[in-house]
Amino acid sequence: MKPWEEKANRLINNACRASYLRANTSPTGRKYARHVQYTVPELAEHLIDCLNRGDEEKAKALFLTYDGIKAHTVYVDGKLAPRF
Repeated sequence: MKPWEEKANRLINNACRASYLRANTSPTGRKYARHVQYTVPELAEHLIDCLNRGDEEKAKALFLTYDGIKAHTVYVDGKLAPRF
């Protein structure tokens, strides 16, 4: 597997896991007893499409977008803080 494909798979995994945890964890931090459906993030859908088509350029453009979002995200006490 090529390095960009490995990074795409890692980002898909991380994005889907974060979405799953947001949907299946209560505000107190406990997991719900029953599974709650969650949506696959848009970034993951685009990366899956790039992997299926073998479109390295589009995937790398998405990596740059993701890295830019990640760089400007601020967490306070483990929670996403609003940007002003």
